[in-house]
Amino acid sequence: ELNEEFDMFLTCYNPYMSQNSVEFDVKTKSYKPIPEFRRPVFYYRNLGASKPKMFGRYGVFYEVIPVNGEEKMKNKFNFRNVASQTEAVNPKDQNEYIDPNLYPVLKFSSSVTKEAILEAYLEDQFHENCRKYLRLCERMLDQNTTVANLDYDYYDNPNDQFRPNVGSLLPLWKLSLKDTPRSPVTSLSWNTYYTDLFAIGFRERRDDKNEDDDDLGLMREKGCVCILSLKGPSYPEKIYHCLCGVTSVAFHPSDPRLVAVGFAGGTLAIYDLMWMGTTPRGLDTKFKKCYHFDLVGDIKWLPDKFPQKFCSVSLDGKIISWLFLLNDLFSEDTITTLRLKDRSIETPPKGMEMKLEPSKTIGENLGLNSTFFFLV
Repeated sequence: ELNEEFDMFLTCYNPYMSQNSVEFDVKTKSYKPIPEFRRPVFYYRNLGASKPKMFGRYGVFYEVIPVNGEEKMKNKFNFRNVASQTEAVNPKDQNEYIDPNLYPVLKFSSSVTKEAILEAYLEDQFHENCRKYLRLCERMLDQNTTVANLDYDYYDNPNDQFRPNVGSLLPLWKLSLKDTPRSPVTSLSWNTYYTDLFAIGFRERRDDKNEDDDDLGLMREKGCVCILSLKGPSYPEKIYHCLCGVTSVAFHPSDPRLVAVGFAGGTLAIYDLMWMGTTPRGLDTKFKKCYHFDLVGDIKWLPDKFPQKFCSVSLDGKIISWLFLLNDLFSEDTITTLRLKDRSIETPPKGMEMKLEPSKTIGENLGLNSTFFFLV
């Protein structure tokens, strides 16, 4: 049995080839099966740029003999002069090397290990803890330098005896900001939850201000909003730089992290103190239905069921209701337009107090059952 020979045949089968394909023969008017075409399989292929000239078994050189044919004439319909054609630009490769002496080169090499990954994660935590302790040390220094201000309840001023039942005032804290040396304070608002926190609005003073300035001139004025605390009066907690002068600020009565800001150009913005960035979470533009044409004089949050709802009054005589929803400001409706004797009060006399009674439909929607008094 060991000496018995067995024949084995290797056949190629292509699974992607159809086995029962037919085609229609026009001559016989019948369907005929398509013969199987076996394609060769290349196990090695050399794609070179040179072509061998040796041909044959005995080293016969293969030469190309030119064939003398008829000279082709130029077709005057399809012929184009070479001078009229666009010159073909051949691409060229050019290598450039940077001189290492011109730019500083830093060589760095490291390996990814368990200790290196843990150190990278702990580095951010260390910086965060270091920032917290530095802030605590800063507050301790501020408290030591202003320890006399904290005892103002027990301080007996000798000038009080000259003004009985009235008393006298003494400065406790003097807050200043180096970034705004020429900007006057235009507004101030205290936080209802954190009694030591307040916001201040600044507006840049313009010496080249003309009487013909429009809204574009007001938009050129820069301003900022500073969030300060009496626990650390040396430097503000947060600074928001604005492209327009700030004319009014107002903290939310129940949500201490929201502050509404009104600008000189008639726009409004909502800032979130918990947000790490300096951009406003909600910004009003003049492409909406209701907006102010002049600077925003005051902002009041409404005691409505929905907490992010407020009203703004401007020098153009409009009082507009706003809704802060989904990080955007929506102007609901104009409550009323302040008028005096059927005349718009664009430039009212100073020190005039006006009684405002909104309409019944708007008052019911906003939850306003009483009248308001605005000091113009």
